[in-house]
Amino acid sequence: MGIYEKIGYIKVESIRLGGDMNTRDKLIKSEIIEMFDTTKEALRHYEKVGLLEPEKDEKKYRFYGFKEMEKLRQIFVLKDLGFQLDEMKLIMNKDVSQEAFARLLTKHNDLLKKRIDRYKDIQDNISMVLRLLESQTHSMTFSLKELNQRTFLMLDSKEIINDNPKEYYDRFKKFIQEEYYNERVLVSCYNYNLLDSFETNYSKLCFDIGDHHNDLLENDDAVIKVYQAGVYLSVFYVFKHGEKSDLGELKRHIDRYISSNNLLIEDEEVLEFEHPELGMLLKPGEDLYEIQVKVRYEHG
Repeated sequence: MGIYEKIGYIKVESIRLGGDMNTRDKLIKSEIIEMFDTTKEALRHYEKVGLLEPEKDEKKYRFYGFKEMEKLRQIFVLKDLGFQLDEMKLIMNKDVSQEAFARLLTKHNDLLKKRIDRYKDIQDNISMVLRLLESQTHSMTFSLKELNQRTFLMLDSKEIINDNPKEYYDRFKKFIQEEYYNERVLVSCYNYNLLDSFETNYSKLCFDIGDHHNDLLENDDAVIKVYQAGVYLSVFYVFKHGEKSDLGELKRHIDRYISSNNLLIEDEEVLEFEHPELGMLLKPGEDLYEIQVKVRYEHG
């Protein structure tokens, strides 16, 4: 018996189907939608797949009591954890053992942690973009980030994806089909000293492969690099097409920031993130990038 039933807010033992709607004891669909912040389409779908079974009257009106509300809470928790509908059905029908459920819960909890980290990164990135948009120059922002160890698969990027995406796909198809591949985040790697004379053939495309590096072999096309945990200087900047001279000014600003804050570059191979998803409000011909440079304090 749940707390709502105990204190008498919901009378689950009786229901008056049809008749005067003001005398009913259960909730109708519009009330459930309001209480759970959901949609009629979602309720209909959960009913169709067998996750929810509200009572119906002769006019096909649905009525939801405490049992249905309890099931909805379970559905939304499992949905937030990323469970698929078939997994939800097994769990809610108690067709899995506690051991199997614990394994599923652990798996989805780990995925949830990764999503939380991703959302935190997005929040930090948006904060940097807002700082750029609020500034007069729209030039660059600096911050120091404490980042965990990351492992990247680096692909030879001489064939630029924007020039011939089909050729790129055909060449790297076996990597693209792996679960770690994610085209949503465009990352490249190059030597920091080449920033002010940047040429595309100096860089490699990079993909965060998490714990999959033990399953991969390095070859002529792919190299695996581990970026160690530690402090990274994050620089957001706006690049104007055709203005490569601006990269020299960017490097001088970064050098000055490193020097004035008693920092030393610890890894010359820097990561650069392209953020078209965050640069939508920039002027035509402008792109948003973030450089991450591993640093340490000079006397640390």
